[in-house]
Amino acid sequence: MLLDRNWLTQPRIDFELKTYILLGYLQRVARKFAENRIYPYHKHLKQHHENLLLLRNSQQNMLDEFPAKLTGFDWKKMEWVRHADWEHPPHLSAIQSVIDFAIPRMEKMLREGEERRESLLKDLDLMPVGLLPLYRKEGYLFLRSGTQVKVYNYHLSVLRNSREEWQYQSIRTHYVTSYPGNFYYTFENIKSDLIRKDQSMPNPATYAVCSSLKLSHKETLLPLAKQALWCANSW
Repeated sequence: MLLDRNWLTQPRIDFELKTYILLGYLQRVARKFAENRIYPYHKHLKQHHENLLLLRNSQQNMLDEFPAKLTGFDWKKMEWVRHADWEHPPHLSAIQSVIDFAIPRMEKMLREGEERRESLLKDLDLMPVGLLPLYRKEGYLFLRSGTQVKVYNYHLSVLRNSREEWQYQSIRTHYVTSYPGNFYYTFENIKSDLIRKDQSMPNPATYAVCSSLKLSHKETLLPLAKQALWCANSW
C-alpha cells in the first residue's frame, strides 16, 4: 500500500515506469481518503513530497557546480546567461522529469487529505466528562467506536528551550480497557468505575470523543481525537 522510500532512484530509472508507480500509489491514497482513512497515508505522502523537494534542490545545487560558459546577459531578469559545457546525464534528466511530474500531483493529493481531515475534525464532538481538574496533562480519553467505548490513558509532554523560543508538544496514549456502549455505561459511570479501580487519580481529567460518522478507529478516530484534545487545551 505505501510507497517505498527509495522508489524514485531504484532501478530501472524510466519516466513511464516511475509515473506509473506514482499514479498507482496516488490512486490508492485517494481511495483511503474517500473512505475517511487519513493515517498513516497523509503523513507518508507528506514525507515523500518533502523528500522530492529536497532531492530537487540538491540536484539543482549539484548542477550549479558544473562549469558553464558566459554567453550573454538577460536584461529583463538582470542576470548573466550561462551555457553548460557538459552533457546532462540521461538518468538525471529522467529523475528531474519524474520530480517535476510528481510534486504538483502530490501537493494536490495533500490538499485533498488536509481538507478531508479538517472536515472530520469539525464533525468530532469533544466533551469533558465531569469536572476538569487544574492539572490536565494526563488523564483519560474515551472513544465511542461502534458498540464499544474504548478507554485510553493520555499524557501530554511539552519540551521547551531555555528561552522558550520554541516548544514541542505531543500526546501519547495507552489503551486501558473497553466498556459496552449501552445506557448503563454512560461516560460518567465509566469514569466512576475507573476511579474506583485506580484511586491514585481521585479526579482525573477525562474527555470523551464521539463522531456521527463511522470512522476507522486506528486510521482516523484515535489520531483525530488526539488532535482535538490538543487543540482544546492550550497548555
